[in-house]
Amino acid sequence: MSRFDDAGETLIEVLIAVAVLGLAGITVLGMLATDVIGSTQHRSQATGVTVLSRAAEYVKTAGFQTACGTITPPAPASPYSVAASAPVDAASGGACNPATTVLQRYTVTVSRSGTAVRAVDVVVRNKT
Repeated sequence: MSRFDDAGETLIEVLIAVAVLGLAGITVLGMLATDVIGSTQHRSQATGVTVLSRAAEYVKTAGFQTACGTITPPAPASPYSVAASAPVDAASGGACNPATTVLQRYTVTVSRSGTAVRAVDVVVRNKT
């Protein structure tokens, strides 16, 4: 009996093992890529909500505009932009009239690279 055993892996066994490990590696890389894409989208949405919240608070803090004037929130960091619509009478939905309007409604919209991401309505009441 020989001390050296000729038993070993054949070429086919090695190729099958390499193929199985390759498929497992590709699967893991695919999952990582999906995770990175999802994380990037979530970060973008969370930043958009933060920018919108700040702009809405700015409009709310500016208060009731006696001349029904527009409010321009400060510009956020690129690629985001923010806009507030001209005020409308929140009770009737019609045009803002300084003599009769008690509640003003502004629509604050945040955009990312020109595409609207989110919008919120802010209602301000006349405290006088």
